[in-house]
Amino acid sequence: MHNEQDSAVSYDADLKSKLIRSVGTHRTDRVLTPVEVAHALDYFSTRESLKVVAQQIDLESSTANRFLRLLSLPSSVQSVVDWGASKTTLSFSAASELASLESTGDQEQAARLALRHKMTKDEVRQAVQIHRRAAMPINKSVDAVLARRPQVVTLEVFIGAIPSSLKSRIAKLSQSERDSLLFSQLQDILPRPASVRMTPQHYTITTEEPLSADLTADLDDLVALRLASHFND
Repeated sequence: MHNEQDSAVSYDADLKSKLIRSVGTHRTDRVLTPVEVAHALDYFSTRESLKVVAQQIDLESSTANRFLRLLSLPSSVQSVVDWGASKTTLSFSAASELASLESTGDQEQAARLALRHKMTKDEVRQAVQIHRRAAMPINKSVDAVLARRPQVVTLEVFIGAIPSSLKSRIAKLSQSERDSLLFSQLQDILPRPASVRMTPQHYTITTEEPLSADLTADLDDLVALRLASHFND
């Protein structure tokens, strides 16, 4: 009897030691995975108060409950939960958000989409909230969140020179008039969308696709010719 009690005490002490080395820190050598932490906390919650255990291992009760939520996830999702996100894992924080989804199917689908799109914890939370509040399918909820991501667009910029003979005439125009004039003279050769700006000294063309080498090679001459023609009409 004493041996069994001693064994249980030793097991509990060892498990709490592992918990202490796994939670509440930013260690790189954690001995338990988040799901293993959840199982350990669940084990202790059946033997003593979860609040007491959390205090013993210096863990806030709210965080302890977030770990326990992982146990409501299907094993297929639990298997990809780790402390941090990677190409093959979901972070503990993101997985904890998925646990609030009621359907196992939704949890699995959301986990796959979160991995595929490298979603952050906040993005996962937003998708879950949209799903619950708008009664939107989880895949559509994820799409809605991904649509909010900033789109990276690379712009091509060409800066040319205004001929000295035209600078004084261009200087008499307002900025909006200069820009409109340049656009009207070049709109037939520029890719769309394109933006232009002209000062008395220089003109700038900004596009989402590069101008052809042939066009850029002759662009200063073409701009000079068309502007001169405009002012001489």
